Amino acid sequence: MKKSKNFGFVFIGENNSNQLRNKINVQKTLIKELIKKKANVYFLNLSFINSKNRRITKNYTIEGKYNCKHVKFSCKKDFIEFCDKNKIYLILWLPFNINLKIFNCWMILKKINSKLIYINEENRPDDKYYTLSLNKRILSFFNFNRIHKILVFLKFFPSIDYYLSTNLKNYSQSNKNNFLDKIKNNLFSNIKNKILIKNKLINYKIQKSEKYITFLDTAFYDHPAIKNQDQSNRKKFFEKLRYKLNYMSKYFKKEVIICAHPKSDKKKIFQDFKGFKIKYYQTENYIAQAYVVIFFFTSSIWLSVALNKPVIQLSEDNLHKLWILRIKQFQNIFSFIQLNIDDFITYKMLKILYKNAQKKIFKYDKFKKKYLNSQKKSVSSALFDLK
Repeated sequence: MKKSKNFGFVFIGENNSNQLRNKINVQKTLIKELIKKKANVYFLNLSFINSKNRRITKNYTIEGKYNCKHVKFSCKKDFIEFCDKNKIYLILWLPFNINLKIFNCWMILKKINSKLIYINEENRPDDKYYTLSLNKRILSFFNFNRIHKILVFLKFFPSIDYYLSTNLKNYSQSNKNNFLDKIKNNLFSNIKNKILIKNKLINYKIQKSEKYITFLDTAFYDHPAIKNQDQSNRKKFFEKLRYKLNYMSKYFKKEVIICAHPKSDKKKIFQDFKGFKIKYYQTENYIAQAYVVIFFFTSSIWLSVALNKPVIQLSEDNLHKLWILRIKQFQNIFSFIQLNIDDFITYKMLKILYKNAQKKIFKYDKFKKKYLNSQKKSVSSALFDLK
C-alpha cells in the first residue's frame, strides 16, 4: 500500500474566500483525485508573510465532502518548518510578473527541501496580478523568465523540479482567453530537462489520416498581445502566405485547412485567407488528419509532435519583433524544418523540405521521451509516482 503523500498549493494575493474558490475551481478535478487517493491537500497562503499575525489553519471543504486545509503563514521560518516536517510536494500557483512579493516567495522556496511542481498553463488560475494590460503582461512574462533564469543559475532562486500537464481534451470548449495560458511551451526554454509528463497526450477520440495541409494560424495582426499593431504590411504578408500555401496545395495535391486562431478578426480573416477553408476550434482534429502541418508558432504544435506529423515552420522578415522572438524560441525547442515566405521556392525545393520534415519525425521520440511522456496516466497518478 502506497504511503499517503502531502501536496501543498502555494499561492499569494488571495485575501478573500471568493478569490481562493476561483483558484481551486481551476484545478478542482486534480484536487479531488488527490484526496480520493488519500493524499493530504493544503492551500498554503503566503499573502501574509512578514505580518504580525500568527499562523491560521482552517478546514476547507470542496463540494461538501473533500476535506483540505487552508493555511495562512506570517513567518518564513514557520512555512519552511511546516513544509519540511510534512514532506510536502509544492504545486506552484505563483503568477508570472515582476513583483517584490513574488520574488520574496521564490527566495523562501529556495530554502525548502520540498520538490517544486508546476502545472501546465491551461490550469493556471488568473489572479489580481493579471490586471496589467495584456501587452505589459507579456513583457513582464519575458522579463521575469530572463531574471528567474539568471537567479536560478546564480543559485538565488530554486529551479522547478517537475512540470506536469493536464489533458487538453476539452481545450476547444475552454473560455480562458488569457494569452499567457496559450504559450506554455515557452516554459521549455526555462525548465529544460525538468518536464516529467504530458498527461493523456495521445488519448484523443479523433481519426488519424493524411488528408490535409493543416495551417495553424497565429493571428499576428489581430492579437491583443501587441496593441495598435501596424497594419501596413498585412495585405502583403497574407499575399505571400496565400501564395506559398497554394503552391504547397498544388504540389502535394492536398486541400489546405486554416485552423483559425481564436483572436483572429473574424471580419478580416476570410479576406486574409481568401480561397481557403477556415475552421475555428477544430485544431486537434485537423492536426490529426494532416499530411503536413504548417505554422509560424503556436502551443498547439505539441500535438503534431505527439502524432508524428511532418512539420514545416514558416518565418517572415518584417513581423513584429515579439513574433520573431517567439518563432526563434519554437525553433530552438523543436528544430523544425523552416521556410521563409519571402524566399523563392520550386517544386524540387518543396520536395526536399517535405522529405527533411519526415526525417525529423525520427527525432520526435527522443523529444517525447524527454519532454512529453505519452503514457496514459492522470496528473494525480504522476504526482503520486514522484520520488
